[in-house]
Amino acid sequence: MVGIPATIIWTALVRHPGRQMRAAAGISAALILISFLLWHVGLIGHGGQVASRPWSWGIAGIGIALACIASEAWISAIYGAVFSTLVCLVPLTTAGNARAWYESGQDALLTAAMAVVIISPISALRSAADAADRAAAAAILKTAGAAQAEALRIERTRLDGLTHDTVMATLTIAARARSTEMMYAAAQAARDSLKQLDSLRVGDEQSAISTAELVGRLKGATAGYSTRITCTDTTNGMPLALPLLPSRALIQATAEAVRNSARHAYGGGSQVEVTLGRDPHTGAAQAVIEITDEGPGFDIDKVPAQRLGLRVSILNRMRDAHGTATVTSKPGTGTRVQLTWKENPSEHE
Repeated sequence: MVGIPATIIWTALVRHPGRQMRAAAGISAALILISFLLWHVGLIGHGGQVASRPWSWGIAGIGIALACIASEAWISAIYGAVFSTLVCLVPLTTAGNARAWYESGQDALLTAAMAVVIISPISALRSAADAADRAAAAAILKTAGAAQAEALRIERTRLDGLTHDTVMATLTIAARARSTEMMYAAAQAARDSLKQLDSLRVGDEQSAISTAELVGRLKGATAGYSTRITCTDTTNGMPLALPLLPSRALIQATAEAVRNSARHAYGGGSQVEVTLGRDPHTGAAQAVIEITDEGPGFDIDKVPAQRLGLRVSILNRMRDAHGTATVTSKPGTGTRVQLTWKENPSEHE
């Protein structure tokens, strides 16, 4: 008797749906049904009050609702059927032998109808929630496909531009060549054009940008927001160049993190700290970018799946570029995003 109200309060106090809420609701529903069974066999209740109804009739609906929260619709339907059957069999009990079968049957039908009224809308809400989750997952896949198509379009545009700007220019020089010097210049231009086309074939990983260009691109990508960029170079004068693919991922992920800070940090701005250097043991290049703000913060585990800015634009983007991204935030403590890329030592060698 003490456990029933305790578990019902437990169910009500759970803030978010999950295993704990289902466990609390399931225990509550089980205790209600067990208590009704114990009343049937005369172990609890006052058998002398034959004209009174058992106490659990008034909370039959609560038990069915809790069973529906704790389990699937068909299990809660079985629970409601068992409860209705026990209500119908009350005249067989010592405490309920004053009840007429006609009255008990009506009460059983009322309990069954109440089960249908409770289970149906809860099941409909669950189906709608599942459909929304599936639609969100499909939207994420569609967005990923669109991003791949956009990347392909960009690469095709680069190829078209390179073909027009270099190959056509080389052919024009060759067509106008009238002297040995002009012919030599046309041949050299053709060789340079072929090298540029070959660089597209081997991929972006073979291209590189300097650390100064990386910082310059970071400033350009975040120029429209209230942010301050500081750079620490630990190379000790050793030249450092970063591959284009991870550099692009670092720049785009940083821009997304700065945009998020501008959107959620109430205009407080953000700090971007760039650390460039080499591994002291292997000499491989490495870059770390840390974006911090003093905004309200958030619970990372509660970010909806359909919110793509964090998962797709930062975490997945760095993973695809063979880097890492970590996000640290709690409500009231601000947010820190750390982007890290390290050159493979074997590639450095």
